[in-house]
Amino acid sequence: MPSLYRAALDDAAVDMTAFPVGPGDLLFVTAGPGELSTAAALIGVAKAAGAATLVVTAQPSGSTSRLADATLLNLE
Repeated sequence: MPSLYRAALDDAAVDMTAFPVGPGDLLFVTAGPGELSTAAALIGVAKAAGAATLVVTAQPSGSTSRLADATLLNLE
């Protein structure tokens, strides 16, 4: 089973890996500040593949939150 997160040797580089998503899948993203370009890009890829998307954030008006199918508000 592939790792969902693997830190690269260089502290400045991170490699994120996961199984492909498609219809019937849910991409779950956390974006506390509401504006994360990587999260927004992953949401776009997942939606293009037919997956549903969910963002947990403290800023529901952020661009990443607006891209998702659903948003959960985290106030802590």
